[in-house]
Amino acid sequence: MRHSADGWWIEEAGSSPPDLPLGEHLTADLVIVGGGYTGLWAAWRALELDPACRIVLLERDRCGHGPSGRNGGFCKGLWLNLGALVQHHGDDDALAIAMACEDAVTSIGDWCRDEGVDAWFRQGGFLSVATSPFHDAVHGDAVTIARRLGVPDRAIALSQDETRARFGAPSARGGVLVPGATIQPARLARALRDRLIDQGVRVFEHSAAHAVHEHADAVLVRTARGSVRAERAVLSAGPALGALRPLRHRLTVGSSHALVTEPVPDVLAHYGWTGGEAVVDRRTLLDYLRTTPDGRIVSGWGGGRPAAGARLHGPVQHDPAALDRAARHLVELLPELRGRTIEQGWGGPIDISPTTLPAVVPLGPRVDAAYGYTGRGVGPTRLLGDILAARALGHDDDRTRLPLVGPPRGTVPPEPIRWVGASLVRAALIRKDDDESAGRRPSPVARFVADLPRRLGITVGR
Repeated sequence: MRHSADGWWIEEAGSSPPDLPLGEHLTADLVIVGGGYTGLWAAWRALELDPACRIVLLERDRCGHGPSGRNGGFCKGLWLNLGALVQHHGDDDALAIAMACEDAVTSIGDWCRDEGVDAWFRQGGFLSVATSPFHDAVHGDAVTIARRLGVPDRAIALSQDETRARFGAPSARGGVLVPGATIQPARLARALRDRLIDQGVRVFEHSAAHAVHEHADAVLVRTARGSVRAERAVLSAGPALGALRPLRHRLTVGSSHALVTEPVPDVLAHYGWTGGEAVVDRRTLLDYLRTTPDGRIVSGWGGGRPAAGARLHGPVQHDPAALDRAARHLVELLPELRGRTIEQGWGGPIDISPTTLPAVVPLGPRVDAAYGYTGRGVGPTRLLGDILAARALGHDDDRTRLPLVGPPRGTVPPEPIRWVGASLVRAALIRKDDDESAGRRPSPVARFVADLPRRLGITVGR
């Protein structure tokens, strides 16, 4: 397996010529720090609200080369997270958030169609599959709550036969089907970047923000060779936001690792997996997999190592052991893949909130940040980008009033306790997941350590 720094999606999409770093002192109406989906969608929405808005976007690397271009390409809402939404926000707000996220997914597909962007958007649904008796009840709360909220078609329980008709893995038991799509994430990010530039947004790559100063009448963002003075600022730098003092106890940096097989259309046909469904198993540190138009499987594992502090390099990017585990899980799930080539693997940091739900957090009267996607951000970034743009331009609507605005509940311990604790919990969760997948009851010690985050009000996995 070849390991790449950027990942197969980015290589497949190709790159536009890079924009030069910021080397001057500019003024703007809105400065956006971070060129991933959130920042790009915020810029797009700001132009919709005010075509004359002067926008400067700063990206420390290349736009879309972080989590936005490395993820599994699952474009979905938060229907499987209804339990957490209800727990933190109550029935009415939970339903409003879930519906808004679903609308965001639909709008991404509409945007690709309207802009003539071939980003492989395909609405095949999102399927949670139980592969062990220990996992049969997982995500059952989403089905129960969806029925209670009057939207039973948003989380549908499938029998074993119904599940295997869509995804015929030998270990597949029951499933839960929710709305969702798949997408080529790097193609989407590249197209967004290029169209924003065409519309006059000034994009500067390789321009890390070294300091953000909020004054009474403006925000000043400094880079190594320049600065931007703007009326409002949006911070959408994903895991890098963990270095900000106000967010250090609100954000954990973890990692996720993915791989891509050679084209295997015969394997997909063998398992009846031809409808474009995105699939996850129900390990706490889950495996995720989807198909591509040429019959490849992109699969990943959400159990990567935690980062010490907010470090964005090292094992969170390059972890052969995590990729080996992802490959082993994939072949265990789909044995017909034995002997087939896994062409490439990659990984990178992700930003995780204590509730695993994303949030827009005001850091001052003129500065908002968005973070906490926890590996499921392709769809919600559109919603949070819209919220950020509306708040920056002084617009108030149903989305800006969603309870996603404001710090998420719960905090995480300070370093180095956070890294030590996260590492111990990760080891216990791996042991627990392995035992349950093999049909064994985990040991009392593994269960106790794995449950510690819940006791502290922190949600882990799934």
